[in-house]
Amino acid sequence: MENNENNNGLDLFLNISLKYPDLNAVRYRAGVDHIMLELAIQGHLEYVIAKRFRETIDHSLKLFHNVKHSNSSRFIKLELIRCEDITLVRFYRDVDTLSDEEIQVFMGITRQFFKDKLVAEDRNSITEDSLAKKIKHNLLQTIKKEEEGKARYFYAYRKNGRVFVFQR
Repeated sequence: MENNENNNGLDLFLNISLKYPDLNAVRYRAGVDHIMLELAIQGHLEYVIAKRFRETIDHSLKLFHNVKHSNSSRFIKLELIRCEDITLVRFYRDVDTLSDEEIQVFMGITRQFFKDKLVAEDRNSITEDSLAKKIKHNLLQTIKKEEEGKARYFYAYRKNGRVFVFQR
């Protein structure tokens, strides 16, 4: 695995983790370059609402890719998981074709669709470049020590206004 590929994936992972406080978790799988964004919504979604949300996301992202004249993504998946009193929305994408603009489209639609039902700790994003650079540097050092081709998993979540990043 090339160092540049790791840098691009880690950059995107860190930017997403720090920029979007609505996300309660972000997972990045290096080696296969897949990323998962997770949001929590209060209550259980009715079938009709869940179906309409899926259709809206699907239609909007297809339109986005058409407008940007970009190739269709290689990997995209949307899951809605019912838990006790919440529904988890999980958006899976490949890092190679994912852009910050596409994430903004996804997040904007999700925020608009669910308004006050999103479970978020606070509404402040973290934009300190020095913090992101330090975390990125530490992750890159760990990856260099691993065997090539071995997939690594990175996980970020928010608690008490902080972003915690773990790897396994």
